[in-house]
Amino acid sequence: MLALAAPNATAATREVDLLATVTLGDESGLQMGGPVLSPNGRTLYVAERDTVDGTRQNVRVVDTGTNRTTAVLRVGAQYQSIVDLVLSPDGSRLYALQPGGPNASGQVNVIDTARAAVVAVILPPTTMVSTSNAGAIEHEALSPDGRRLYVSQIGYVTTPGSPDPGSVYVIDTATNTIVDRFGARTWIPDWLTIAPNGRDLYLAAEAGALNGTVIHHFDASVSPPRFVGDVAMAASESVHQLVMNSTGTRLYAIGDYQSSVRVIDTAKDAVVASIAVPGRGYQGVLALSHDDRRLYVANAAPDAYENPTVVVIDTATATVGDTLIGFDLESHLALVVGPGDHTLYLAGPTYTEEGKPLPPAALQVARV
Repeated sequence: MLALAAPNATAATREVDLLATVTLGDESGLQMGGPVLSPNGRTLYVAERDTVDGTRQNVRVVDTGTNRTTAVLRVGAQYQSIVDLVLSPDGSRLYALQPGGPNASGQVNVIDTARAAVVAVILPPTTMVSTSNAGAIEHEALSPDGRRLYVSQIGYVTTPGSPDPGSVYVIDTATNTIVDRFGARTWIPDWLTIAPNGRDLYLAAEAGALNGTVIHHFDASVSPPRFVGDVAMAASESVHQLVMNSTGTRLYAIGDYQSSVRVIDTAKDAVVASIAVPGRGYQGVLALSHDDRRLYVANAAPDAYENPTVVVIDTATATVGDTLIGFDLESHLALVVGPGDHTLYLAGPTYTEEGKPLPPAALQVARV
């Protein structure tokens, strides 16, 4: 039975202490991959659009001790935003995903973090063949041992009104080659996450405009990964992001413009709680504290007159705690929790003044 979380009587609005703001690239048409933190927490990586040449993409490297940029790497193909960043468990490889464009294949750029250089480019065997998103690669997930990278790809529309199911590619990270491919069962496979056991792979996939989202469960211990079952979701629900806790027992899901976070028990593959998130903003960015006790929900404001917030959820009680305010961004596109769970890193566009050029995006560091 689905539990509706009760309001937390002690919840309060709390202003954060902004520690630093790092200027990023051009915010025009911004789609931001990252930020992601190195295993030791000393380095942060975030994708951006180049300020001088807006057709190119960069990965910015930030020292979290000083909150200063240490390098800016030109990465990937022109005219394609970097929409996802994944770091290997040892921090030696960074995978930057570009979705593709008209008649252009998407690609995964493999970055050697010690050399600060792209050492390989992984291309799916099919390309994006139209101005729609058909054929675009969407998201990536790395196995806990770093040996397998999973990349989702939208299906094609060979017959109008009857789109083909999408796919998930399996990449051997030792050779940077695609070694397997399996069907995603629905047209638009989106967010991927894999459990700490390296076996349970979850895929949020759009079934169609009127059918909401399905969360598929696959067994990744076999080749190709085997379909296990679905997490039951309401027909109208969408899922934009999945986050799993460190033990693999709970999966958290949220969608665009959804008012609640769904809590999924992975032993049952069932939604066991729905946590209402206050505010009417565009919600879809989740981050867990390292101790799994707090789930942060970035609540991006729908316009320039309502400041964005971050809502804190107590995962033990599935209740909303404090609402964090004081961020100097127009919206939050990316969020990660810093070492020790005392800091948040948020990235997004800054406020635009009417009649003036678009300002650069920013990465803000806040003490919580």
